[in-house]
Amino acid sequence: MKRLRRSGGRLWLLSENGYAYIKAGIMLEDLVAADFRPTALFEGDVERCDRLTTAFDEVNARFGKFTAVRAAQGFRRDWKMRAENRSPA
Repeated sequence: MKRLRRSGGRLWLLSENGYAYIKAGIMLEDLVAADFRPTALFEGDVERCDRLTTAFDEVNARFGKFTAVRAAQGFRRDWKMRAENRSPA
């Protein structure tokens, strides 16, 4: 952090309300339609999986995040999001 501040002070920007932040971006390459994507070795019924995912999204939108999850995702939440360093939206 110190090295970044010393060498690249231009990278740090100061917002109107005094918060320091770094501009960042995401590059999306090789995007293909779902019909043309490569399949996994043990991939099963894709349409069924898509319907299930849509159902999960609808339930979670109606009743709140993590209301319905896949069993592989787990049910215990031993961790919490660390938002103390998050910039205000």
